Amino acid sequence: MSKTLYIYDPTQHDYHTDVVADDYVVQANETFVQPVGADGTGIKLPVSFDGTKWIEATDDEHKAYLAANIDSKDQTGLPDTDKAVAALALQIAQNKADQDTVNAQLLLAAAKETA
Repeated sequence: MSKTLYIYDPTQHDYHTDVVADDYVVQANETFVQPVGADGTGIKLPVSFDGTKWIEATDDEHKAYLAANIDSKDQTGLPDTDKAVAALALQIAQNKADQDTVNAQLLLAAAKETA
């Protein structure tokens, strides 16, 4: 069997997870206690871990953290991955239009040969 390990990063005031065996021995800055916010859902970053419990950021700390750390948005307001997906969708649409043109030309050529 296995379980989720939560690893606190004090330099980033964040955490990441790993899956470990049931007999894993917890090290410094590690816990099996899931970081959960006061509302019972995701915890607000930045976080702290006191060795036994997670301490989430206040609303103001969380807003400041987001403002300082979420820089993958530009003037469109879309994250880089969303822009990449949109660009690929446009490319697919263009490819389909090009293929439709080629198909129409082939059908026209075939029709002229049989006429």
